[in-house]
Amino acid sequence: MSLLSKQRVDYVLSSKYNYFEDLNKEYEYLKILNGCSPNGSSKTYGLIGSRADLISTTNLYVILTTEGTHVFCYSTDTRNPNNWKNLAQNVAKVKTRILSLFL
Repeated sequence: MSLLSKQRVDYVLSSKYNYFEDLNKEYEYLKILNGCSPNGSSKTYGLIGSRADLISTTNLYVILTTEGTHVFCYSTDTRNPNNWKNLAQNVAKVKTRILSLFL
């Protein structure tokens, strides 16, 4: 059983899907959850922002990762060079976001 709806799967498989746009939406969703307590827990959820967070016993921290460079592409057609036209800017945007968590 999948937690993804048929509509979501169809969208991801469509030519309208944009990897980088989806990456940004997922990041915004994680920011919304920052500081929330899951299911009445006494611990709060957070995006990791320091080395001290790695050993925290009072909160639940998430380390952001990506799997593959396709997340910087503007389409599911990763073979089309036009879909990579903003690669350097997309990488810089993600790096800036991650670094801002540690400031």
